This record gives sequence, C-alpha cells and structure tokens, in this order.
Amino acid sequence: VVDEAISTEHYHDLGKLLFGFTAFWAYISFSQFFLIWYASIPEETTFYHHRWSEGPWTAVSILLIFGHFVFPFWLLISRNVKRRIPMLAFGAAWQVLMHVVEMYWLVLPNYAVARGIDAARPEALSLHWLDLTCLIGCVGAFLALVFFRMTKHPVVPVGDPRFARSFKFENF
Repeated sequence: VVDEAISTEHYHDLGKLLFGFTAFWAYISFSQFFLIWYASIPEETTFYHHRWSEGPWTAVSILLIFGHFVFPFWLLISRNVKRRIPMLAFGAAWQVLMHVVEMYWLVLPNYAVARGIDAARPEALSLHWLDLTCLIGCVGAFLALVFFRMTKHPVVPVGDPRFARSFKFENF
C-alpha cells in the first residue's frame, strides 16, 4: 500500500522542501554574518575571528560555505535529482552531515579558547569519542520517541476528505 501511496511526486516535493531549507539556511547565516561584520563590535567579531583566523577552522568555514550551501544548492536545483530517490537521499544525508559539522563549528572554537587553547592551533579542532557517542545518543533518543509515538497514532490522516486527492497530484 505504501508503494502505491507514495509516488515520485511526493519525493519531488520533499526535494523542493530540502532546497528551500538550504536557501533559508544560507540567508540566515549570511544575514547573521553581515550584521556582525557591519556593526563591528569587538565582542561579537571575535566569533568570526576564531573561525577565520589562520588554522584548521578556516578550512571548516570554507567547507561549510561550499558543502552546506553551494553543493546542495546546485544538486537540488535539478528536477531530475529531486525525482530520483537515491540522489535525493544522498542530498538529505549530506545536509545532515553538514549540519553536524556546522554545530561543531559554532561551538568548538569558543570552547577551545575557554580551555586556554588558541583557536588557530590544530589541537583546537580535536574531537573526542564522546562527541560521537553523544550525537548517537541524541539521535537514538529522538528516533525512539518518534517510533514510539508512531505506534500510538495512525501515520496517515484518518477521515481527511482530501486524502484520496493527495495520491493523484502532479508537480509542474
């Protein structure tokens, strides 16, 4: 029943949603950068100084620009990619990976400075095994809650008069 209910059109819509979030992320990130740069308040510009100074965080910053916006933007702009499930799944997995990298980029440079390590030195980028286990634990707890809730409620909207119509729509 699921194979008949979910069509290529539904995956196309998910691809458009992912594309929209990619553009929204870039807009929000650039707006934040632009406001901090334009205000030129020393307490705020140190945030970007730790991430763009000489050291390993410069490469991560460039990776985020190209890996979290430019590459997914050009990948997801194509109609063919949004209609091919393996390529769309790759794009979604890539975005999740880049989002995890962004979360580390947001936190670790300031954490290194708080520990007395210069953010421009390579050891400021060192990861710990607990970083991975905490990530797996949070994702596991989230998925456990989602799947538990899915067993208590129907996945499809029961009694929705427009439900049958949702199987037959087309993207133009």
